[in-house]
Amino acid sequence: LFRSCVINEGDVVLDLGANIGIFAHRAETRGASKVICFEPVTPTFNCLIKNKGPKTLVYKNAVSGKSGFTTFKIHTDFTHIGGSTSESKYLTSNNQNVIFSEKVISVGINEIFGGFDEKIDFMKIDIEGGEVDVLTSISDENLNSLRCLSAEFHSYYQEFDEFQNNFIERMVNLGFNFFILYHGHGNLRTLNFWRK
Repeated sequence: LFRSCVINEGDVVLDLGANIGIFAHRAETRGASKVICFEPVTPTFNCLIKNKGPKTLVYKNAVSGKSGFTTFKIHTDFTHIGGSTSESKYLTSNNQNVIFSEKVISVGINEIFGGFDEKIDFMKIDIEGGEVDVLTSISDENLNSLRCLSAEFHSYYQEFDEFQNNFIERMVNLGFNFFILYHGHGNLRTLNFWRK
């Protein structure tokens, strides 16, 4: 099952929450023809620019259900610049100290799909709490255009299981297979979907 949700030679990959570019680099080495990265926070984005390969495009934007402005915060320290979030409930529930804050432009997920000439084959999303908003807002038409979707979640609120069950049902109805990879105690998980 795990090998069913993979990047194939020639794939166009959408990397939401690209961080410093590790996944993008891996996508290029797997043969992706193009990797489209979104990363909103300046310290992380600066590393992404330095790490990007020749087939990677980078955009300094957040991604959400609809376009607008949002404030992103880094809540750890600058030795670990992953994990910035705009989700206040994440910061509150985990008693995090904010060390950096920045207002950024957020692009709506459906606008991204309409903004490129190529069809997106593989979408990876790891946006520290914003995944539910994006995946609730994405149209069935755009989901149907994908071959694979891999989404990482930190399940830190009670309603998450309801979202997960509803989204899995939605994807199965669209013709996708799925598996869930649980990490540690199960709060961190990756949902993987691929075409039958």
